[in-house]
Amino acid sequence: MIQRVRCRPRLIARTTVLLLGAAVLVAGGPAASAATSSGGSVTVGPKGIDLSGLEEITVSDIAPGYRELWSVRVVNDRSEAVTLGVRLGDLVDDDNGCSEPEAREDTTCGAGEGELGSYLEFAFGDADAQPSATVLAEAAEGAGEAVTVPAGGEADVVLGLHLPAGTGNIVQTDSVSFSLTWRAEAVPGGGGAVVENDVQVYSSAAGNGAGPGLPVSGAALFAFMGLAVALIAAGALLVLYVRDVAAGGRGVEAPAPR
Repeated sequence: MIQRVRCRPRLIARTTVLLLGAAVLVAGGPAASAATSSGGSVTVGPKGIDLSGLEEITVSDIAPGYRELWSVRVVNDRSEAVTLGVRLGDLVDDDNGCSEPEAREDTTCGAGEGELGSYLEFAFGDADAQPSATVLAEAAEGAGEAVTVPAGGEADVVLGLHLPAGTGNIVQTDSVSFSLTWRAEAVPGGGGAVVENDVQVYSSAAGNGAGPGLPVSGAALFAFMGLAVALIAAGALLVLYVRDVAAGGRGVEAPAPR
């Protein structure tokens, strides 16, 4: 539900669709250690949120124990502090057929019948803290923790994904897609903000005459994301589909090297 708040300028920018695939579970295999990569930068300015500094992210070969973080530098070019959060939506959870091990635990093997979204965890928050994580299926109404950036200042935030080591074969061949909407609010003189499921939530309306508003920004982000489908046999990644999610959402597919 979108809550409408008057008296404070706010802005919304929709960024990207993440496409993720579950790899084959290999019994006794080591859990992946956390890795932090650069996610680029986001700038909050007088005219809205500029997402052009965000970098492309490719995710593939996800297996139980997978954990990865992306650090994003937030630059506030406004003359007042802003609070920034992300909202997760458009969750699509698919099975891409069923491998033999998966079929022992899962009788649903088609589009919209995946289970990966019930296990894969998403986190967002201050890079200096440890953001709480929520499984995608439960984070669809919002995710992460709002971060405050001082006027004319900068802050580092992290986006994180984690597939717990105890996840079973039920997620083999599964893929999940979701969108992230970046939301920010300028807070002249401070003051509380509306929170829904730990995320700042604002309407797309900008201002009410009491001050300058922040228009909606629809900048295209992340030219492509990776959808990895690992087929049976020793946990090797066999196929990588790359889908272009730039303006228009048209997709292209290409085989990955074996």
